[in-house]
Amino acid sequence: MVYNKNYLSAGDFIDVEKLLYRQGYYTNDLSSTSYPIVSPVVAVLNSSLPQNQKDSQIDAFRTIDSRKELEKYFYRRSVDQQYNVSLRGGGINNDYFLSAGYDRGLSNQIGNGSRRFTLNTSSNVSLTEKLDFSIGLNFIQTSGKAA
Repeated sequence: MVYNKNYLSAGDFIDVEKLLYRQGYYTNDLSSTSYPIVSPVVAVLNSSLPQNQKDSQIDAFRTIDSRKELEKYFYRRSVDQQYNVSLRGGGINNDYFLSAGYDRGLSNQIGNGSRRFTLNTSSNVSLTEKLDFSIGLNFIQTSGKAA
């Protein structure tokens, strides 16, 4: 995840919330009967807890970096895996080819990925000097998941 140098740290954001709370910015929200969502810090500031418990809970929030939480629960290193095997052979009047492959891709977002299985086969037979018979089969199965 990209880190922006202008990112406001959790501690600085909490300080702004405390200032706004002291200035009455959240008064309407906290007294509303529709119960709008407020941050956990504002909820703690508005609680009836003793001041020392409020301070300890708010200090615990200061250590949280949401960017690290996103990296931990939503992102990962992307991985692409490819496997393939093939056979080729034949004789004077015939030849054959067979290949199989498996691809697995894991996106950088947890829960997203794809899989693909391929099978390719062909066979050629010379029936006469001027007549050949060929047959082939291609099979591809793909599945993907996006969260």
